Amino acid sequence: MSLTDTPNTEQMVRVFPSRDSSCTLGRIARLSTDAAFWPPARGGCIQARSMSFVSAAAVLRSLARMARTSELKRLGVTESELTRATRAGEVVRPRQGVYALADADEALVHAAEHGGALGCSEAGKLHGLWILEVPDVHHIWLGRAGTARSDCDKCRIHWDDGRIKVGTLPPVANVLLQIATCAGEETFFAALESSLRHQKLPPGDIAWLWAHLPVTLRWLVGFARADADSGLESLVRLRLHRLGISVRTQVHIRGVGEVDFVIGDRLIIEADGKENHDDAATSPDEPVLSSRRHKDLLRDARAAALGYETLRFDYAMIVHDWPTVEAAILAKLREIAPNLTGKPGRFGRAAAGHDQTRRSNDG
Repeated sequence: MSLTDTPNTEQMVRVFPSRDSSCTLGRIARLSTDAAFWPPARGGCIQARSMSFVSAAAVLRSLARMARTSELKRLGVTESELTRATRAGEVVRPRQGVYALADADEALVHAAEHGGALGCSEAGKLHGLWILEVPDVHHIWLGRAGTARSDCDKCRIHWDDGRIKVGTLPPVANVLLQIATCAGEETFFAALESSLRHQKLPPGDIAWLWAHLPVTLRWLVGFARADADSGLESLVRLRLHRLGISVRTQVHIRGVGEVDFVIGDRLIIEADGKENHDDAATSPDEPVLSSRRHKDLLRDARAAALGYETLRFDYAMIVHDWPTVEAAILAKLREIAPNLTGKPGRFGRAAAGHDQTRRSNDG
């Protein structure tokens, strides 16, 4: 490397005044982007010396983009490096003793400004859970010992007990409890099944969640499954259960494939998410087969050949027009199963010789 090159964050040199044109070059350790060291003053000498340097930005990137000062220093970040990185705009300081990357999630930074952690549905989204609706205000978890800022009109405070670590997300179990008591039964159930699907809720945390939930919501923990491919399926199953209709989930039908739900002997229900749209052709030889719409129609036709009828609903219908979905399902059941009684389990019998159920009936 030429000493005339601009320094990068992986190298460091020091510039010292020089009384003559010569200087001794030692071993170059790492160069800093600190403008105080670069470029060298006229007549100055670049004297390289071995020194320790840990980038604040690099450490924060390895720590979920935010951390306390004590943790950064424990990992080798010096006070001078924090000052340099802050002046350079690489990091920000939401509050005393807390640093974050400049591009850290705005909601996380806002929570840190309060001295709390991001909570409820917002935290669930960042955990990768399926969230029915993310609120338009920040939800901040302060705990019982926290103090809310009186000048903030764009956040909602959660005061429930728990160990809060500024700059990090709460445990999934705490997030689910907040969702249950704040966002309602359906949002909680969809997030709960999503956490089970992605194995984010160990058995011990499930027991803790059940014990801390309102009594009226505890049954949902036992009703939840880990095989829902999306929150839409969770919503459909929960809503049909309320109507007294039992479904079988993720049913494999020979010649058709895996379908979302089967009710009784003949009715298939499919819940198509936002991502269920036409894809670009995967090859010039298969432009039609690449269409998701075509694949769905082909599955429905093959199911019809086996005696099934299929009702297919998209995200907008399930989330925003459920009465239409419910009316269609009930009308179809009256047509193909006139002895509908509305009792759970009434439509749980498998179609002989065709389907292989992954899970047992709802009940």
